[in-house]
Amino acid sequence: MVSKTDDQGLSRTRVLLRHLGMQTSRVILLICFIGLSGLAIGFVLAYPLRFVDYESSGAVKIDQQALAGEIEAADALVSASDLSSSWEPTDDRLTGFGILGASICANPIDLPTPLSPKEGVVFWNPSDDTTVISQAIRVEKSRSAVEYLNDVRDELEECDTFYQSVEGDRIRVSSSEVDRQAPISDHVTRRYSSANSVQEWSLMAVGDVIVAVQYSGSAAPPPNFLSEIEWSILRRVAPDDFTPGGVGLDSSDVPDSGVEGTETEGGGAADESGGP
Repeated sequence: MVSKTDDQGLSRTRVLLRHLGMQTSRVILLICFIGLSGLAIGFVLAYPLRFVDYESSGAVKIDQQALAGEIEAADALVSASDLSSSWEPTDDRLTGFGILGASICANPIDLPTPLSPKEGVVFWNPSDDTTVISQAIRVEKSRSAVEYLNDVRDELEECDTFYQSVEGDRIRVSSSEVDRQAPISDHVTRRYSSANSVQEWSLMAVGDVIVAVQYSGSAAPPPNFLSEIEWSILRRVAPDDFTPGGVGLDSSDVPDSGVEGTETEGGGAADESGGP
């Protein structure tokens, strides 16, 4: 026969067990809730990455440190052989209107400490009154060259419109992305458009040299125009990486310039070595 005292003890035990059971259930539910919340947050944060195709980029990743000190700035300029026969050299003083060291979206960005003068050359196409400005400079180290491009890229990120002062007139300029494959990962390109002109330009860091190419005309350049010039320069200054069979270079990485050895429509580049 169970005494009253024992019965009270059993009742307390049942209450305690019930209480512990409820507490355990709450802990389990809390752990499950935290786990599910973490999964949900992770899914939300990771969802945009589903649209990033990390394998689609054909940009070559070069060893910048290995190339540092190996390239002369003058060798990284556009040459006559990089262009079709309709282009001719013109006044080099026009290099002062190039993009290298210029303000980006009307905001100044300092160049790294230079180890060479800023080299430059200008070509003019009289058939359509277009201009190519080529510039290059060797800086203190390859990391500085890459950081300069990163600063330019950061400035462009929030820039779609800015104003320039031209001969006393305030000109509205639209800044837009260019839909083309970058030849190397350390590369920035942009298109500036105003009422009567278009500038399309690119910057590359190759070793400790910053390379700038800028096209100016009344309309955008032909497709692959700057790409062909960039590949010609890269093959010249870093042949181990950018000639056929070069380190890390696959034939699918190189843009197709069309018929070998011919001028491209609209005065585009014609590489006599076979085109990129």
